[in-house]
Amino acid sequence: MISGYSPSASEIDPLNTPMITAQAVRKLFSGITVLENIDLEVRAGEVHTLMGENGAGKSTLMKILGGVLQPDAGPPVTFMIDNIDQFHF
Repeated sequence: MISGYSPSASEIDPLNTPMITAQAVRKLFSGITVLENIDLEVRAGEVHTLMGENGAGKSTLMKILGGVLQPDAGPPVTFMIDNIDQFHF
């Protein structure tokens, strides 16, 4: 998706348009890579589970998706609101 572009309602298929998109997310803390090349797409009606061992990066990814942390690499995380407006961070 092009940053700053908001498709019209007629261009959006609500069942196939991702509500959340994160691509190639990378996060480092003190030079240590804790997330590397993470991709996530969530569509309306889907349920996802995030599982992993302690220290696997689950909380870090949720903080990035929640806007608490910024990724160190990758395009902005994109959210689709009401199938029309988008915002990025």
